[in-house]
Order: sequence, then structure tokens, then C-alpha cells
Amino acid sequence: MDSPSPRAYYKHDENSNSVSAEPSIVIQVRDMNPRATEADLLEALSPFGIVSYATCVPNKRMALVEFEDIQSARCCIDFVREPLNRINVFGRPVKFNFSTSQRIARHGLESEKPNHVLVLSIYNAVYRIDASTICEICESHAKPKRIVIIRRQLLQALVEFADAQNAKMVKNAINGADIYKGCCTIKAEFSHAEAVTINCQDADHVDYTIPGVKQEEDYNGEHYYGS
Repeated sequence: MDSPSPRAYYKHDENSNSVSAEPSIVIQVRDMNPRATEADLLEALSPFGIVSYATCVPNKRMALVEFEDIQSARCCIDFVREPLNRINVFGRPVKFNFSTSQRIARHGLESEKPNHVLVLSIYNAVYRIDASTICEICESHAKPKRIVIIRRQLLQALVEFADAQNAKMVKNAINGADIYKGCCTIKAEFSHAEAVTINCQDADHVDYTIPGVKQEEDYNGEHYYGS
């Protein structure tokens, strides 16, 4: 069963205007399928550039997407302005315009400020995900120091790295990727947490800075398909 979109992330862009809005790194997406998630937006829009943040508003059938730079946002808008071009999100063509907002407000564990801790949200987590899974996905880009799995309605993981540069490298590499083909899609964001605290060592809580601690077991099947 698909994981629900985190509606608490919604911050409606009351000032958005499809006609008069100046170019911005934030774009508004309209006519969305209400079942679409942030992961679907990442998959559809990553070809235009690095997506820094995305948030869906299912009951409004809209979303806000923040690109890392203005060139990527322009590229997206210019593409859909061509008469024959369209972008599908979750199987439905959607409409785009620049937002008057310059940033999207972050909520919960997330932060727009670069940090050495990432929060990974896992959508459609039909397979079991634990710290060893997250470690294997991250370590080819930068080695995690500590990982905590948070098992709520939406599965999340806090992952601590040596510095913000390593965290950004991993964020850009895995954001929007599937851990397993067609499911377990990753939304990677910076966290406001200053560190990841480990009170016990188990499958969901691992401190890799302790000598002798390593990934205990591999997980089965094909995995990690980039978006």
C-alpha cells in the first residue's frame, strides 16, 4: 500500500500568480493527481535540475517545487510553454507557473539550511528498511556516522555525516531514487538536528563510529534505481 503524502508539510502560496509572477526558484504545480507525492514530483522534474524541496497539497491538487537555482526553474517553465510539450506527474499532465515565494518553508525535521544531518523520507515502503539498508544506499557517496530509523506512518531516517559537504553530496545523489525498483522512493532533505543520538545498538539505531560496528547483513534483491 502506498504511503500517504505528508500533508503537514503544506504551506499554501497565496501570492502565486501565473501571469505576473517574476522568475523564482520556486514554481507552482497545478492540476495534480491528488494521489501524487513529492517523490513523483522529483521523478518528473529532476531532468531540469536539482530539486531542493517539494511539497504536495492533495486537497488543492497543487504543489510547490523549489529548485536549487533559477536556471533550472526557468528551464522547466520554458519547456512547458512550448505548445507541444507537457510534463506528466503520476500519469497526469500538469500546469506550471513561477511562484512569488522565494523559498518554501520547511517543517518537522527538515531545514533549508545545509547541515551534516539528512532526513530521508521513504515513500511506498513495501519492503523492510533498516539502518543497514540506508547505510548501503549512502556509503558509495559518503560514509554515514550514525543512522536512526523513525517508524511512523511515513518511514523516515536521520543520517549523520562527517560534514555538510558529504551530506549534500548524498542528498543530490539519492534524492528521488528508488531503493527497490518501483518502490521505497527516497526524499532527501537537510535536517535541523545537530546530531543523531544513539541510545542503543539495534537494526534501527546504529553508531558506525564505534570500533567493530559494521553493516551486519545485506538485503536481498535488486535495489537502488536512480530517478
